[in-house]
This record gives sequence, C-alpha cells and structure tokens, in this order.
Amino acid sequence: MKKSLFKLFVSSLPKGILIGLFMALAGSGVLFLIQDRYRSSADFLVTSTQGGQDYYTATRSAEYMSRVLSEVLYSERFMNAIIETGKVSDAYFPQDKKERLEMWAQSLSIKRNSEIGFVSVSVTGKNDRDVYRLSQALVQVLGTNSAVVFGDDVSNIKIRLLSGPILERNPSASQFLTLLITSVVLGVFGIFSARLIRQEFALPLMYDPRQ
Repeated sequence: MKKSLFKLFVSSLPKGILIGLFMALAGSGVLFLIQDRYRSSADFLVTSTQGGQDYYTATRSAEYMSRVLSEVLYSERFMNAIIETGKVSDAYFPQDKKERLEMWAQSLSIKRNSEIGFVSVSVTGKNDRDVYRLSQALVQVLGTNSAVVFGDDVSNIKIRLLSGPILERNPSASQFLTLLITSVVLGVFGIFSARLIRQEFALPLMYDPRQ
C-alpha cells in the first residue's frame, strides 16, 4: 500500500509542478497589480533603560511599548512629525485630513514581536525616491523624537534602529519564493489527491483525455 502511494505521488509530481508554476505566475501578476511598486523597510528594538527589572517585568514592558509604537505610527501626530523632518514634501499627501490619514495607513505595514520589543515597519509607494525618503523620515522621527510616540516622559525608553531602511521592489524575492513554493505544494497535493480519490473510489477525472 505504501509503495503504491509513493508511486502515485511520484507520478503526480510533473503535472502538479506544472500546475503550481502556472499558479505562481498568475499569483505574481495579481501581486504586481494590487501592490505598490516599491517598499522600504526598517527594523527597530524598543527597550526600557530602567534598571532593576526582572524578566517578567521587562517582557511586559517591551510588549506594552511595542504595542503603543505600532498604534501611534498610524496617528496624525506621527504623520505630521514625518512631514516636519523636511524629507517628505507636504504635497506628497492629500490636503483633506481624512484622505491623508487613509493614504498614510495604506502605505504602512507593521510586524512586531511583542515579547522582545521588536518592531518591523515597511512603507510602500509608487515612486522609489519618495518611498525611501518617507522611510528615512520615519527612522529620523523614531530615533530623535520618540516623545511623539511615548509623550514627554521618555527618559527610560530607547528606540534603537537595528537595520534599514532597505528599499526593494514589490513583490520582493522572499514573497515570490513563498508564493512559488506554496503554489507548487498545492499543485502537487491537488493532483495527488485527485488521483488517490480516483484510485480508491474509481471516479474518472473530468480532464482525463481517455474518457
């Protein structure tokens, strides 16, 4: 039984891989259509400089601070601080306040590991120069004006830049690789499952040319 399943799986590989490649190609086209062309990313570590904290307190503090940072980044106050750096023209954003905030929120992508205070921030857009300058402004605000995030009492809080900003095209190589692997796995699994069902229940495949 195991041997026959293995043979069935191997025989499913060529067609499954081919279908997976077509799925990856179609998915890449969709990504090109729905995503902005450029992305600039930077990674930060939010830490407390207050001494005498045990592990539990330090972890909860990092979790709280990273959560606050992730929320404040979407605020109008933070967006205005970005513009005030001079790296981004005020004309880059719409004049209407609601549209301006919506555009800013759509351009942001935030990932975080709350337990250690790790926050990764990505900014997307259609122009590579604008996107990179926007990311530079974000790094500058977090590095020199953390009071925008945590208020005036920031003496015990430090936001450190770990990497970036790094500019890349969308979809990124990692996104395309993930899409390719997922598509191939789904393609092979789909063909294998269909053939297994046909073998077990003697159901003809609709696309079988012998029917």
